[in-house]
Amino acid sequence: MSEDPVQICTWVDLSLTDVERILESSEISNEALQKTLTELLGLAGSTSSKHVLIELDMYFYAILFAKKEAFSPAQLSAFFTILKCVHKMCISTPYDNMSETFDYFKALLVRHSVFRPPYSTSLYSMTQVKAITEYVLSTYFKHFKLYKYSFTKKVVLDLKLSYPGIPDTPESETAEVTPNIKAAREEGKREEQVGTLIEHTEYLAQETKEEEPCSPQKLQLQQIIQASLTEQMKQLQASVEQELSAQEKKLNDRITALETSVQGKLKKGK
Repeated sequence: MSEDPVQICTWVDLSLTDVERILESSEISNEALQKTLTELLGLAGSTSSKHVLIELDMYFYAILFAKKEAFSPAQLSAFFTILKCVHKMCISTPYDNMSETFDYFKALLVRHSVFRPPYSTSLYSMTQVKAITEYVLSTYFKHFKLYKYSFTKKVVLDLKLSYPGIPDTPESETAEVTPNIKAAREEGKREEQVGTLIEHTEYLAQETKEEEPCSPQKLQLQQIIQASLTEQMKQLQASVEQELSAQEKKLNDRITALETSVQGKLKKGK
């Protein structure tokens, strides 16, 4: 394999013998083709995994497309690897990289449609390039986010709050992580919402009413938060009142100046 990510893809993943096996099994039945792909991809025994099923389905329909377009063995081998490279780049990060992946796909097609040895080869005609582009756009890139969601790890925000003067709550040494808890942590949530300080305080206050008497540390934490909020509200109120008073004074000064100017003009007119 070359270090250049945009490489010649012929016979990289599928040899001539592999392609012949695929074409022969496709003539028998769809089930035979799926079995052959499972063996060639090394997925035998793991077909119950959703990742394996999705990947197998992707390559299965790609083979049917190549057969429909009457690709030669070399063209089918290259198309298989091109799709594999595009898929690998898609799932290389949980973040959005659709634009970069599509640029990579176009670069791979150009590498296999322009005769410029040793950098590229004219494996596909312009008609075939158009057909491949339309197929990949209407299948893979149409469901790009679904592939990314299925094959990449979930990004989970782990938020920890600390307050001055309050020690962190130590984790229980006897606490056990059950399989359900572990699975929930690994799966994570797709979205995390962080409440404001006021919402957090209201939650603590409501929790205090419903639960047993608070521990001294929790009660002290509530008192600190409430005192801080009260002080901030007082400062905000004083600042607003000061700003309103200043605005009112400016307005009164302008009105007084305007009245003085009008009265002066009236006296001169008399």
